[in-house]
Amino acid sequence: MPDVDTIVVVKATKLGAPQFIGSIGPDGSESADEFIVTPIDATVDSVHRGNAVVKDPIRLIVGGGKIGDVEFIAGPEVAPQRKDIAQYSRLLVAGKTVTLDGLGQVLDAYFVYGVNGEGQVKSLMESASGGVVNFSLSELQAQLGS
Repeated sequence: MPDVDTIVVVKATKLGAPQFIGSIGPDGSESADEFIVTPIDATVDSVHRGNAVVKDPIRLIVGGGKIGDVEFIAGPEVAPQRKDIAQYSRLLVAGKTVTLDGLGQVLDAYFVYGVNGEGQVKSLMESASGGVVNFSLSELQAQLGS
């Protein structure tokens, strides 16, 4: 995707409380472009593209979550699921860095992969090759020249 400006491996991920993002109508009602995201706080383990710095904190966002009686369900084809994120100590994340009210600067995660101990990755989103991906971090580094 042409607007992917950041590709990082993160570790020590911690799922945060879901939050509303987007606009709210003048009467306080939800607008069509408002939805819920779940922030994920992590530490940068390696940088393959972008301005992130190794060992610095980074905040990612993924679609979906529940706030009170309002729930936004982002299916596994478009967003990684909480249970899948929790299975990995490291994640490979690619997306666009944006600034959001209430969250600050975040990495809007377009692609999220779990990284195993051998550096092989597995997509946590079904839209990426049907959930089956066959490459390693070292192959990614070679392709990106990082």
